[in-house]
Amino acid sequence: MASHYDSSQVQIRLPPFTPAIRALIIANVAVQVLQFLAGPEATGVLQNLFALDPGHVLRDLWLWQPVTYMFLHHPGDIWHLIFNMLTLWMFGGDIEARWRAARFTRYYFVCGIGAGVLTCAANVLRREPSATIGASGAIFGILLAYAMLFPHRITLFMGLFPMPARVMVGLFAVLQLYFVGAFSRSGVAYFAHLGGMLVGWLSLTGWWDPRKWIAEARWKMRRRRFKTLERRKEEEEERTSYRFH
Repeated sequence: MASHYDSSQVQIRLPPFTPAIRALIIANVAVQVLQFLAGPEATGVLQNLFALDPGHVLRDLWLWQPVTYMFLHHPGDIWHLIFNMLTLWMFGGDIEARWRAARFTRYYFVCGIGAGVLTCAANVLRREPSATIGASGAIFGILLAYAMLFPHRITLFMGLFPMPARVMVGLFAVLQLYFVGAFSRSGVAYFAHLGGMLVGWLSLTGWWDPRKWIAEARWKMRRRRFKTLERRKEEEEERTSYRFH
């Protein structure tokens, strides 16, 4: 049976402007304004101190950088900030409305920090030391959560092409994998994007939590023990019934 997409069924609506989303956007915009007012020289100092630099993080133990890099954006490219904040609002609003502010904020920072740690590891392994800035790692974690919570909701890919949310996020992931291989020296932190998605998936599925592995191992051991007892009971019943024949 052929199916078609009926554009008349799409209702465009604005997502809620929730408290955590509002606070994150204000913080990011404030830092951008501070960089603009500070001037190039002071901005360079800020970037050196607070951007994610694997050398500083691993060698000098500047452990605040996996957090602070999320609030820095390119001072000469306002669209970097605008795109990230619009995406945060458009996809994060419904997530926060379902989770509430505390859980949403925790998830946002887990994805962003995790993406930063994975970016450091990738830069060391590929021997391509470079500083990373931007909230994209956390934003891609938000996109993944949206696809898992609302997989069949119709979204506009690139603002033009309607498709289910899970398909859109899958396309984003494929594009990031392609760019990692094809444009690894372009300066765009594609590892942060993929890292945010990976950490988000681990967080939402619980695979990061060793307690889940322990509980699953215990369940398998109990199941195996139950099957052994059941088998012994069946064998005993067979021997008993054979005696009376």
